[in-house]
Amino acid sequence: MKYGLSSPPFSGQTTGFYRSAHSDTDFHAVTISNFTQTGPNTLTSGDFVYVTVIHDGTGSAYLKLSTSGASDATSTAIEIKTDQSLLIEPGTIIGSTISYKKSNASDDLQIIAGFGALV
Repeated sequence: MKYGLSSPPFSGQTTGFYRSAHSDTDFHAVTISNFTQTGPNTLTSGDFVYVTVIHDGTGSAYLKLSTSGASDATSTAIEIKTDQSLLIEPGTIIGSTISYKKSNASDDLQIIAGFGALV
């Protein structure tokens, strides 16, 4: 059975890796320019099409699928508990900016993401 859905057209795709360098508990917005791109292409702009967050620490981490102010509340964010990870499924057009926050400044947070430049 066909639903009339198709993958969005991309002019380029890449994947990237980001490790939090911030030693604080504020929300931080990240875009493709914050990521070390691992290929197959190198893009200067693009939307997140999947996101994996890996959190290793003593407190929760939080993710917003948009930009966020440094002191925004966590009540509207996705919580990632200690030693857990989160996957936003491939194919979801999230937008060009996501934001994260750590409960403890020393926690390690890594983001692996796929990007697509929409046609």
